[in-house]
Amino acid sequence: MKKRVAIFFGSLLCVALSALGVYSMSLNSRNAYLERYIEENKHRAFFELVSSVAAMDISLKKSLYATSPAVAGAICIDVFGRAVAAQTALDALPLPDGEYERIGGFIGEVGDYAYTLSRAAATGRDYTLKERADLRKFSETASALSQELLNMQAKMFDGELSVKPDESELFDHYDSSVENMLKNGRIADENTARAAAAKFLGMKRGMVYPSDYVEGKLPCYYFSAERGGGEVTVGISKRGAKVVSMLSECVAGEMRLSLREGVEQARRFLDEQGFHNMKKVRHTLWDGVLTADFVYEQDGVLCYADLVRIGVDMGTGRVCSLAAESYVLNHRERELKLEEIVVDATSARENLTSGLTVLSEALALIPATGQHEPLCHEFVCKASDGRKVVVYINAATGEQEQLMILIEDAAGTQML
Repeated sequence: MKKRVAIFFGSLLCVALSALGVYSMSLNSRNAYLERYIEENKHRAFFELVSSVAAMDISLKKSLYATSPAVAGAICIDVFGRAVAAQTALDALPLPDGEYERIGGFIGEVGDYAYTLSRAAATGRDYTLKERADLRKFSETASALSQELLNMQAKMFDGELSVKPDESELFDHYDSSVENMLKNGRIADENTARAAAAKFLGMKRGMVYPSDYVEGKLPCYYFSAERGGGEVTVGISKRGAKVVSMLSECVAGEMRLSLREGVEQARRFLDEQGFHNMKKVRHTLWDGVLTADFVYEQDGVLCYADLVRIGVDMGTGRVCSLAAESYVLNHRERELKLEEIVVDATSARENLTSGLTVLSEALALIPATGQHEPLCHEFVCKASDGRKVVVYINAATGEQEQLMILIEDAAGTQML
């Protein structure tokens, strides 16, 4: 932000004005621009505040179900980090002193408490009953504050923005040293990538036009074409010429497909495009578009790093979006060694916190740091308060590796 401000004011100083009238008009224009600049940054800071408090609330809820000191410590560090981000955003907002002190005081208290608990967890100590009660109270207050901020934001933005914690960090993962579908892929030039895009769209190459090239973790060529009265854009990886993304317009209209039919349409499309043995793990249904997350299943084990997100127009049944970066970067056949599982599902259940009722279970590989993908028992559970929680118990150590809050409503399912 400081760099952008410096560039902005530097550009003002470089303007040479030769007449007072010109200067006056330019000054008015720049003042209007400055007002817009300040307003945009105020909105951005408020959005970051709401996002951080909402994410802090989710992490506090997760902390109530942690039984492993390692998981408890990681969650508390996350709460502390969210609190720091929320405080930074709060500092950038021109709130009345009373509101600033009320919100900032709570955020600071939660951050300090979470940091203290993270230090205790580092020694291997579990939460005490009082600490769990404190966390529950903090969670309840954070939920109320999050809703209050959302209401304020709705007024501030006239209902045009919404807040949802980013789940892309949950299962997106890549380590360039592991074997994957790109490891031995050849570097494709633009013509080769263009041919791959045309094949994916079922068009002649002459109907597909280059639109962009983006470097980064996964360098890609982008191509556009006219289809069905609108534009469709496809991303092709530079290495291996694999389809990484596709996006076209979905026009909200009458829903003619059932949820089952929409999911089946998505599954069929993935299979036709070479994404085999995919299982749906969650979905949302919003404004006539089904968005579903599929992960690769190998020998009954869910491989969460191999994730594909697909969008289906529920009026026409047409696939209108595809996001396969995580799959392209990570997909490979794993050496599972299921016969060497040390902790079976029955024993793993014993490490669930009390008050959880298991609804379903599966085996899953979940992304961790480096090349490590621990094999876990995945338990979808119902808590005593009705909330659904997904807990991952390491099949080798019996310790909690991760836990998620499962949100289910009329729009679908999400893991946070």
